[in-house]
Amino acid sequence: MARVQYGDTTIEYVVRRSKRRKKTVEISLRGDGVRVAAPWRTSDKRLREFVLSRAPWIIERLDEERARKSKALRFVSGEKLPYMGRSVSLEVKAADVRSSSVKFDRWRFLVSTPRGLTVVERREGIHRAIAEWYKARAYVRIPDSVDQWWDKLGKRERSRILIGDQKRRWGSCSIDGTLRFSWRVMMLEPSLIEYVVVHELAHLTHHNHSANYWALVKKVLPDVQQRRQRIREVGLNIQV
Repeated sequence: MARVQYGDTTIEYVVRRSKRRKKTVEISLRGDGVRVAAPWRTSDKRLREFVLSRAPWIIERLDEERARKSKALRFVSGEKLPYMGRSVSLEVKAADVRSSSVKFDRWRFLVSTPRGLTVVERREGIHRAIAEWYKARAYVRIPDSVDQWWDKLGKRERSRILIGDQKRRWGSCSIDGTLRFSWRVMMLEPSLIEYVVVHELAHLTHHNHSANYWALVKKVLPDVQQRRQRIREVGLNIQV
């Protein structure tokens, strides 16, 4: 483990040298750790200088990651989860059940968990049950939204729709036309769900984010810029 001092902050980092890497030095963050990938013969001095040159960016990213973890849900009674842009209270009770389950009632998540679980086991079980609940709702809502916009943005052959556990993107469109969405889309308000669907459908015509792509999106969603800004703001607060 190497380290450099930047003001009052000590930055520790792990170096990974590779004979395959020819010229560039790259920094990546994994959790709270900093990794530096470098060509085999890169000197320690050059790496220290490179890390110092990127220190403000590194510190900002590490602070964001720690803040994100501090807001991570424990899945206990009283916590709140977003659903369709609204806040839903979590009520957790131990019961004589074999696995955790979720019911939605009057904008509450009623969660039953097996007795005798550790804190970690209970949290993981509730997380799985919550994810499956959202996923089931997404498999209803997303295809309906795709149908709504298909005539304006779709192709002749209908796309396959898959709901997954993507954490870093709301959706994606494969070159073969398959549409993939994160179940977390169901946490967004309806106008943003609509934006995500339109965003991916437009990729059936333009497999990029070119000016032509955004012109197509704006043609059907004139307020696309406001929705883009809103989804960025909302995304920072979703920690599930």
